[in-house]
Amino acid sequence: MSSSGEQSEFAAPASDGQAPWAAEPLRLSVTLDIAGGCFRFEWHRAGSEERVARGRLSTGGGFLFPLFALEWEVETDSGTERDRCGTRGTSARALVNRLRKRFPVPDDRVQASVLSDTDFGPAKAGAAHTISLPPSEPPWKWLGREVQRFGRFLEMVTEDMGSESPERGRTAARSLARSCLGLPAEAVAGVTPNLFSLPAEPALQLRVTVETIQGFTSATGRTRSASVRWPPGASVARGAMS
Repeated sequence: MSSSGEQSEFAAPASDGQAPWAAEPLRLSVTLDIAGGCFRFEWHRAGSEERVARGRLSTGGGFLFPLFALEWEVETDSGTERDRCGTRGTSARALVNRLRKRFPVPDDRVQASVLSDTDFGPAKAGAAHTISLPPSEPPWKWLGREVQRFGRFLEMVTEDMGSESPERGRTAARSLARSCLGLPAEAVAGVTPNLFSLPAEPALQLRVTVETIQGFTSATGRTRSASVRWPPGASVARGAMS
């Protein structure tokens, strides 16, 4: 934030003390920043480049993860506000709903884009690529779902990489961007493997034989796998139930 002797980069408060956007419509630009591993938000007055607020939704951590998986910070002329959300239930959608009420924006003035530091499908390095929002879904509802998906991707990445990995946010953002841009997994395999795609074939095939002998039920499982190094037909699990 600027000091009192400097001109603020945000819209100044109205003379009556109301928020400067209270009486005027706003437009919102939401950018999924792959390199930054975050969502970036910018609110401007409709029809001008005067910025009212800017925000950043980035990865959280600590012992409360995934309860507080994502951390929110927004700057306005009056200061900085912070919030958090988790990956489960309606937490992410509730955060987006709070933003919708805090900075009202008409549906037709919400724009979303992907920003990549490398060529990534239709997105070119360093240039924001506009995403076409679903015409049958309100943009705020779409945004709430995408923020929730980002949190879930982050949760899965954290389980794979650990909570201290600096690549968590970038990997989660790249996976979400792949989905937003409609890219198949092989299109970006050279950049980052798709941690969340299902294998083409099941890793194991299980056959269970149930036998009842002297009042006990015995179940034997046999596997067949092309990727797991067990002898074909090897018994890897056996259990009995009385």
